[in-house]
Amino acid sequence: MNQATGDLYREQILEWANSAKQMVMIKSPTAEATKYNMACGDTVRVLIKTSADKISDVSVATSGCVICSASAGIMCHALKGASKKQAQNLIKQATDVITLGKNHADDEMDLLSTVSQFPNRVRCAILAWEAIDDVLRQDQ
Repeated sequence: MNQATGDLYREQILEWANSAKQMVMIKSPTAEATKYNMACGDTVRVLIKTSADKISDVSVATSGCVICSASAGIMCHALKGASKKQAQNLIKQATDVITLGKNHADDEMDLLSTVSQFPNRVRCAILAWEAIDDVLRQDQ
């Protein structure tokens, strides 16, 4: 494994992937969406509960690679308790981190910046963020 690949799969990414796989799904969500990556078979299902303008709870079910699962776990952590406007800003920031390799002040989100060096993995990392964007559009 070369250094760049090692950076992509560092311990923290593996931990986030594991946390997403063990997540308890929300009962009676206010909105949900499922996204599928045809290139590799990753599937992400995102569920949210909202109260007023806040995301009171968010959960995700993933079937796919470590990068997809880790990104989904990081997303859930970042968005729980956020307002819908804050969530939209975080989605934009995450997209920039994942696609452009931009650094982020949040250490967890910053873990995803390495993905931009692997174009075939960008879609894996962005899938959950696209799903939450769809969910927020439904829950307006």
